[in-house]
Amino acid sequence: MRHDLKRMAREAARKGGIFAAMAGLLAGCVTNPGDTQNLKQHGGTNRTFIKSKAESEANRAKDRSTVPVRTVHNSAYVALSDVAAAAGFHGAWLKDGRTYGIGDHDPIWKFRVGESRFTKAGKSVRLPAPAVREQGRLLVPASALDSMFGRVNARTSGTQGITFLPRATGGETGADGSSLPFSDAIIAKEAVAGQADAIVAYAKEFLGVPYEFGADPYPASQTFDCSSFVQQVYGHFGIRLPRSSQEQAAEGAPVSRDALMAGDLLFFHIPSRSKSPDVVGHVGMYIGNGQMIHASPSPQNGVQITDINNPFYLREFLYAKRVLP
Repeated sequence: MRHDLKRMAREAARKGGIFAAMAGLLAGCVTNPGDTQNLKQHGGTNRTFIKSKAESEANRAKDRSTVPVRTVHNSAYVALSDVAAAAGFHGAWLKDGRTYGIGDHDPIWKFRVGESRFTKAGKSVRLPAPAVREQGRLLVPASALDSMFGRVNARTSGTQGITFLPRATGGETGADGSSLPFSDAIIAKEAVAGQADAIVAYAKEFLGVPYEFGADPYPASQTFDCSSFVQQVYGHFGIRLPRSSQEQAAEGAPVSRDALMAGDLLFFHIPSRSKSPDVVGHVGMYIGNGQMIHASPSPQNGVQITDINNPFYLREFLYAKRVLP
């Protein structure tokens, strides 16, 4: 009996030492400054929590936006201002007073009072019935939402109206989507580099010019939105680009973010819970050394130079295109 008691005591002491060592290792993981720094780099915050499925679904339910439907000429209509807000876009009347634009940093969708067609990234699309102005707002048939947005967002119809459903985000699983930093190509063709330098120098002449959503051509408006700025700069050198950022995204050849040259176009998503994460919402022009020049309402208003090796632009970057020949 006495020998058994001694053996049990030795076993308990041995296990106690193992538990103590494990506790020390765990404590080291928490207090090690290097691990804390790594968490900041990859998680974006000092404390990252993985939400449960129930918590994530509760948050998405809270973020749902319902657009009321009203009857106009015996048909179901919705207000474009409500639609833009619910879909996570910006909506506003443009300068002519008869055109309503929807987009992020430039209008992708344009509607005109009394017309049965609208433009989507420069392409004309038919409406089931004309757009109607009512109390300062532009209304369109509710049935047009599918042709407007397609798979840009998810929607469902109910007795209270049309509900835009939020999408899950990377933040709900503790990931921020950050990736490789933006960097210059190691070797650039001399002729292309010379033209790029001229384009960048010309672009910088517009620093400080105010940003305006849906800006008219610069000579008349003296303002830019993101895509009209790029169009103006390249047009000066005989390179014709379409008007909207989504149309411009279809131009040129793809370029890796770690092989950029001055003059390359950079396309970004503007985040919203209600739209697909691959929707182009902003365009800027790379000028080298991890910087771009662009027309934007933020962080300042107007044409500005921004360091793009920061969490927001690293996370929301979609792709780069080279349009120089």
